Amino acid sequence: MDPSSARELLLLVLLVKILAAASIASILGRSASFKQLVFLPEKSIRERFVFGFVLGVVLLFGVTLRLIFRFQAPDLSLEGAVLAGVLGGPLAGIVAGGLAALPALLQQEVLALPVLLAAGALGGFARYIIPNKDDVWHFSPFFDLNLYRWFRQRFGYPRGDWQMFFFLLLIVMEAGRIHLGRAFPGRLFYLFNGYPPIVIALCLTTVASVAIPLTIWKNIRTELQLEEQRRLLVQARLDALTAQINPHFLFNTLNSIASLVRTDPETARQVIFRLSNILRRLLQKHENFTPLSDELAFIDDYLAIEVI
Repeated sequence: MDPSSARELLLLVLLVKILAAASIASILGRSASFKQLVFLPEKSIRERFVFGFVLGVVLLFGVTLRLIFRFQAPDLSLEGAVLAGVLGGPLAGIVAGGLAALPALLQQEVLALPVLLAAGALGGFARYIIPNKDDVWHFSPFFDLNLYRWFRQRFGYPRGDWQMFFFLLLIVMEAGRIHLGRAFPGRLFYLFNGYPPIVIALCLTTVASVAIPLTIWKNIRTELQLEEQRRLLVQARLDALTAQINPHFLFNTLNSIASLVRTDPETARQVIFRLSNILRRLLQKHENFTPLSDELAFIDDYLAIEVI
């Protein structure tokens, strides 16, 4: 194959690799269980392990596809290990990297295991040094490169510093993988072409394969936060309405009881009993789901008092 065709094929592989990263992130983002794991601000050891295991299985599948079909694009092992680390800590990164390396080890790519374990651990290290963990979701390869503004903001705006550090970390890891792969042929999977623009494209593809899933999941996270805010707003409005209605209802009911005590004591007793049920229900902690029988009993008590 002539050099021009080889470069074009490699660029196609890089494009498919970015599309694969975006597709996998979108598919995982539709899973309720995965969203619950990835969006937890603080994960327990078990949750970190499970998160790393889930990503590791996905990465293992991609590496297996590369080995079976000899097409390099599905292999997102390095990027996935870093993602697991930066979102779940070193444990998640190491678990994901270790799982992703298993198929490669069977093909004598013996450097895959230490490289991917290191990638996951470094991703976890990057998470630990960030001052505000939410800034992970704001990572983008298009950080501000204006040196004057960066110098002015480096003390008061740590996210920019962390973005630059993480960007350079990804570049260094990809460059290190290429260097090791060339030094030990057949012992580590890597993509390479000596044409300088292609080398730049390789490094930027690695960055994009990490940044795109983060962006997709950040958008999903924002939508979930907006839904939660809308739910809280509706609940607050209902609570406010209840607070306005309850005093009037209570005063009217007490006046009715006062009138019935002399004329119809038995009815007054029934009204007091139903009122106590209503107040007990209102004072209970509201859950997301309430049995239908409880709601029907509440309505029956309310309507029975209203018709008096």
